[in-house]
Amino acid sequence: MYEVVTLWICEEANKHHCREWRLLLEQQLHSTATNEHERLVKEKIEELQAAEHEWKSATKNSQQRIGIIELLSRFKTFETNLLASSYDDLLQQQVNKYNHYRQLGDDLDEEHTAWLKNTKMIAPIVERFQELYDHVYELDNN
Repeated sequence: MYEVVTLWICEEANKHHCREWRLLLEQQLHSTATNEHERLVKEKIEELQAAEHEWKSATKNSQQRIGIIELLSRFKTFETNLLASSYDDLLQQQVNKYNHYRQLGDDLDEEHTAWLKNTKMIAPIVERFQELYDHVYELDNN
């Protein structure tokens, strides 16, 4: 009888012990799953951050390119001839236009005079536009 009771106590202890082990294993499995989930979440966050960085870089490059193109379109509106041999030739063309309008007494005389005065201020800007145009041309060829 003592052996039966002892055996029964051992079986109950084993059941209890097994239950503890099972709970412990479930907790470990849960924490492993949680760790795995956290790892996957961290990987996804890193992927999203990398994608965001690439998008921002692409956007920045795109904005720079759009800015250069906009500057070039403004450059073209200054009635500049890209085939002219130098910027001095372009200025001389404008002076000749001014003299022509002045001799005609045209209504545009004051407007053209103001434009010509602005040309002195605009000259460095136009030169910069030419540099940007040359740079975009090189980028397009590469």
